[in-house]
Amino acid sequence: MTDETEKKLTYSNKRQLRDNFDEPSFFLEFSLPIEPVPKKRVRVYHRGGKIHGVNPSKDDEDVIRRLLMNIEKKPERPISKAALLGMKFYRSVPKSIRKRDRPFVVTEHYRPIKRPDLDNYIKLFKDAATGILWEDDNLIVGYLPGTGKYYTLENARIEIQLLTVGRDFDAYYIKILEGEIARIRELHRNLEDFF
Repeated sequence: MTDETEKKLTYSNKRQLRDNFDEPSFFLEFSLPIEPVPKKRVRVYHRGGKIHGVNPSKDDEDVIRRLLMNIEKKPERPISKAALLGMKFYRSVPKSIRKRDRPFVVTEHYRPIKRPDLDNYIKLFKDAATGILWEDDNLIVGYLPGTGKYYTLENARIEIQLLTVGRDFDAYYIKILEGEIARIRELHRNLEDFF
């Protein structure tokens, strides 16, 4: 880095660059054995001339927090640097899906396109994980490949991947990307079995 470039960087830029290149990346992968639920809107009401808010998702966040406290290899302290998050929300297959369409669930060609929104699933998890996995959810700067809503014929669950930006970030990212490509190829091979 030239002296002129270094002068242009603010303190926070220098700190972030130093953190990204001095420290190794941190990678965490785990699964939570729960049915995914979305973040619900806060209800606001007036009483006694004051405005009050109720978080209807508090119990759902508490369940996720309890599960997060028991995962192995979680960071000793919440991370405090830029990170990418990968989340796969596997929902139980609704009874409205016909039996002849159920095999397509396995190949992920039949996906949940109705409410709730993917954003609401992610928001609930990010709020619950704040203070446990990361200091604040503004540290999540992007999402890893495969993040989405899926149906499953097995147990409902949430699969999570967390990758911080560090000096070996590219090696981890390539490995994650290759794993996702291999998973998709396997799904397509499964689809060929149905035809």
